[in-house]
Amino acid sequence: MTTEEKYTDLLNLLEISLIEHKYVDFDNGKVGELSFLRIFKTERKLGVRNLCVVSILPDNVSSISDFSKYFNLVRNTMTKKYAKFPYFKELGTFLIVICPTNIYNELKKEIDSFKDKSGFHMNLILGTVLIDKDNLEYSECLTWGLFISGKHFYTITNTISDWIENKKDLNE
Repeated sequence: MTTEEKYTDLLNLLEISLIEHKYVDFDNGKVGELSFLRIFKTERKLGVRNLCVVSILPDNVSSISDFSKYFNLVRNTMTKKYAKFPYFKELGTFLIVICPTNIYNELKKEIDSFKDKSGFHMNLILGTVLIDKDNLEYSECLTWGLFISGKHFYTITNTISDWIENKKDLNE
């Protein structure tokens, strides 16, 4: 079974739940030097687009410092691929990363570091969700002041929570 096949049910649930927020298209596979399970995206509205990026934590990420570099690489890769206008805050990205337990336990202690509090980036990471693939739990962080896109994040975390509960029920 391929990695993507392992998470088909999660990806399908996210696709269905994000329709409510007008995520109408997706990409998957390799973008630049990074591989992603799925990149859900909205149409542009007044030059702004939201992305929901789902990835497996790369094997070469084994510390908070490594994850910080990965976090910035994801932001830069998404900017290069999807930014079209020379405006700040053009993209709003939600990042979902599926991790093994050992690194998940380390990263969840510092999860609040993995969102943009503010800034003039073309791509703001609005929220991050870490999923422990072994113990089926998750940690999340969300930046402040998201009156509209915050609803997207709650849809994402509710979908992940439902997926985890279903997986646990199947394992019992």
